[in-house]
Amino acid sequence: MGSPLGPLIVNAFLCSIEEKLDQENKLPEFYVDDTLTIVTSVQAAEDLLSTLNSCQPSIHFTMELASGNKLPFVGMEVLKKGCKLETSVYRKPTNTGLLPHHQSHVDKRYKKSLLKTMLNRAFRLSFTWESFKSERDHLKMMFTNLKYPEHLINSTISHFVTSVRSENPGVQAQLSINENAVHRVVLPFKDQKSTDAEKKQLSDLSNKIDHTLHPVLKSRKICEDFRVREPKPPIVSQQSVVYNYKCDLCDAERLNGNRLKKLPRYFLQGMSALKDVDLSYNQLQSLPRGILSNNIKLTRLNLSYNQLEQLPPRAFYENNRLVELNLSYNQLEQLPPRAFYENNRLVEL
Repeated sequence: MGSPLGPLIVNAFLCSIEEKLDQENKLPEFYVDDTLTIVTSVQAAEDLLSTLNSCQPSIHFTMELASGNKLPFVGMEVLKKGCKLETSVYRKPTNTGLLPHHQSHVDKRYKKSLLKTMLNRAFRLSFTWESFKSERDHLKMMFTNLKYPEHLINSTISHFVTSVRSENPGVQAQLSINENAVHRVVLPFKDQKSTDAEKKQLSDLSNKIDHTLHPVLKSRKICEDFRVREPKPPIVSQQSVVYNYKCDLCDAERLNGNRLKKLPRYFLQGMSALKDVDLSYNQLQSLPRGILSNNIKLTRLNLSYNQLEQLPPRAFYENNRLVELNLSYNQLEQLPPRAFYENNRLVEL
């Protein structure tokens, strides 16, 4: 069949054989030497096969019967459902899905046309939208394995489905319906009588549109009746300040390793005996002015590993007993003037 005249000669030959067949047999479809025949029984099929083989000694026909109400025929599978025949794409078990690779030396338009051709073949051979979706997913996986770009596959599928909807209005409803999807319509509850009437109307409508419709009564949530009438202000929930006060007899204050973001202005007020304050490993961004006022015995202050961007003016002014001050690992860009004015005992900074 390499010559363009080959299929024409074969068709003419088969037509001559067809004229010799019994007129009671039906041949609704044939393609060259592949013939789809509908007969009443297996015995009738065997009689037809004998008739075909007796028409021409130089040609021999074989027969394949349906198995499980399924029969493959020229790249498609015919499925018998009751009195109807449905078709879908048929793929032989030996099929490897070998098509031109995206990295092969083929023009881009041929690669894109291959996608369109396979989608068009799947659509024309699929009797139902579910069959087309199954074949579409298989093609998507197959072209992905061939290293086709995902955006090219998705855009081609989207454009093809859009063109199918515009050119075939009859399939619009079938394309948009998802049998597994649940669509809900919220209706107000009036009384039991109206609910019973609604159930009857939905039952009648279900029979007309061949879809299940039924009402679902939903009770009111108890949380809707016990909502908080006065929610807390946002500032209460957002602040991360920890207050920790000790008596005057304590000489150390340890608040390191917390999430302190700010300190109250008079944080150390009244703690005149405090000598050591550790505020390292927090999230402090600034210090209140006068934080060390009236702390005449404070000798060590650790503010390392915070987020300090600036210090208040005269932050450590006249703290004569301060010996050690640690401001390492912060975000300071400059120090205020006279930040350490008259800190006579400061030996480590």
